[in-house]
Amino acid sequence: MDRKNWKHVIGSLSLIFVSGAAYSQDGYSDGLLCSSIYFIASGAFSENPQAAEGFMNLQKIYEATFVSQQAERLTNGQIKRFKHDHLVYLGDLYDENPEKIYELEMQCNQWREIMLPIILPALSKMENSDQLEALMRTVPSMSKRTFDSSDSRWSNSKKMMDSGFKFWSDNGRLTPFAVGEEVREELRGGNKQ
Repeated sequence: MDRKNWKHVIGSLSLIFVSGAAYSQDGYSDGLLCSSIYFIASGAFSENPQAAEGFMNLQKIYEATFVSQQAERLTNGQIKRFKHDHLVYLGDLYDENPEKIYELEMQCNQWREIMLPIILPALSKMENSDQLEALMRTVPSMSKRTFDSSDSRWSNSKKMMDSGFKFWSDNGRLTPFAVGEEVREELRGGNKQ
């Protein structure tokens, strides 16, 4: 997909966050797990701005899918907090068994291949965020198909995720929510002086 189309997709998906819904599920959301997987994977391509932008766009698509499935409104701050929890979970899972991460990335990739042909053709016909949110609700759930080292894509997923986790770990496994909290804390401390 070219850059112009990605910008249209992301601009349209951003509207969903304004009218989104609150996190009401127990456990972890597939949409936020996939968004978090590609947040981590983006570190493997930190020197490639186009790849980084592509990973950012994937994260927004998965987050929009999560938001569209919820029952109550939520804020961007709530989404960041939930994503933080998902990132911490993925960090722990990688430390325990990296193969679970490779499998999850492959499930997310398979979901993307199903999702984009549904979303992209309809976007140009969308007139408002309600229509877009309704479209996002038509996206099927992520398949729980199992993958293992015999799959032809396994080595690519392993390389990408190992590199992404190395970059993320080398940078303190920071999350956007944690960075925001640190900045707010510094500002509060700076106001006391």
